[in-house]
Amino acid sequence: DRNALPPPSAHLQRQTEESFVASRNELEALIVHAFEEVLQLSPLGVADDFFVMGGHSMLGVHLMSAIQRGCGVS
Repeated sequence: DRNALPPPSAHLQRQTEESFVASRNELEALIVHAFEEVLQLSPLGVADDFFVMGGHSMLGVHLMSAIQRGCGVS
């Protein structure tokens, strides 16, 4: 029942701004950038949950591809 669901924006925020954790190395930065690209949200941090921030299984496939491209692996 879609009408019973809360609006998407209600759960797309961190609990507090203090919970933001910036990337600490190159790999984390690459993954965070992929999250931001796929979810079209910015800024995101390493503690942000892909699914809580609006991700779903189909976007997960896009995320995996973006990370593979960024790392140069398949």
